[in-house]
Amino acid sequence: MKRINQYDYSGISSFKDFRKEKERLTLKSKIIDAKLSLGFMKIKQDLTPSNLLISLAREYLLPRIAKLTGLSSAEREDIT
Repeated sequence: MKRINQYDYSGISSFKDFRKEKERLTLKSKIIDAKLSLGFMKIKQDLTPSNLLISLAREYLLPRIAKLTGLSSAEREDIT
């Protein structure tokens, strides 16, 4: 069976070690929370109506306009 955690707690032999481990886990938890918050903020920013409209235009409208006008894909890259 595979171990879930990768950290071995056998090195804890005193209350001092226990406090250090507790602090390490607390800081690790704060880092994880900060990364999740940052990811949520990025997703929230990407899903604003103005960004959605720009993304839709870039994905659907520009290739269709380029086909109608006869622009190559390299020329389309210069536009965006």
